[in-house]
Amino acid sequence: MNFKLAIILLIIVSAIISCEDTPPENYIPQTYVEGFLLVDQPIEGIRLFTTQSVSDSFNYSESIIRNAEVRIIDENGNLYDLQFRDSINDYFYPGNETVLPKTKYKLEIDPGDGNLITGETITPQRFEWVESPKDIIHYPKDTLALDEVDSLGISWNNSAGTLWYMIQVKCLDTLDYGIYLNDIDDEELNRRIERPFGQNSRYWTDPSRYVGPLANTELPTVWNTFKWYGKHELKIYAPDFNMLRWFIHMQRASYYEPLLGSIEGAIGVFGSASLISDEFFLIKNQK
Repeated sequence: MNFKLAIILLIIVSAIISCEDTPPENYIPQTYVEGFLLVDQPIEGIRLFTTQSVSDSFNYSESIIRNAEVRIIDENGNLYDLQFRDSINDYFYPGNETVLPKTKYKLEIDPGDGNLITGETITPQRFEWVESPKDIIHYPKDTLALDEVDSLGISWNNSAGTLWYMIQVKCLDTLDYGIYLNDIDDEELNRRIERPFGQNSRYWTDPSRYVGPLANTELPTVWNTFKWYGKHELKIYAPDFNMLRWFIHMQRASYYEPLLGSIEGAIGVFGSASLISDEFFLIKNQK
């Protein structure tokens, strides 16, 4: 009786297994493109990678594509052949040309496998500061140490056609603090502002912080972006649609969504932005 029951169970299990899909054995890599053109900046920052199977240990160096033919073509037919740069692993144009506003640029890539990869972007218009950051600002706010008129606000005029903006705050020196000030010991090191997020996370160690997208052109300085005191750089980006949706995608999703990409023949993004920037010093109020 037990033997007959074992045979029946074996037949049922075999039937169930035979109905399942065969697990994939061969991973097919894809080409990943990430490139942004910045108005009034050199033509650079085009990066190419080969995706790797999740069953293998990720190797950044092995994923980089270094020998592709990469070119940028503007709306007037000017062609820029890019070269690979080992120092930062990107493709760049070695000439003096800079990216123009309100101009269509096309990206063409031949990775050497017979597959042409393309992308297009129209660069946004230039814009300017209305009220740039103060040279020295305080955190935490200490009314005894601040000037009589304390304004933490920043504002800028609208980049024509831009509906959303992105803000980047970057600490330029996470170690030295006192060397910038006359009344503080030169050997005093920077002190990180305490935050509740994990100290071993990328967010904790990355000197940059992005805020956005923002639909307005003025706001107060965002205090919770600061992880260090000292010298900082503030950038406001007016992104094209490709860069905007990529930014939202990377901030909110843990997977690649093809509908949010802007590359034909591969995966990834080719976008552009106009930007303004300024530097300021975030000062300690307490000794």
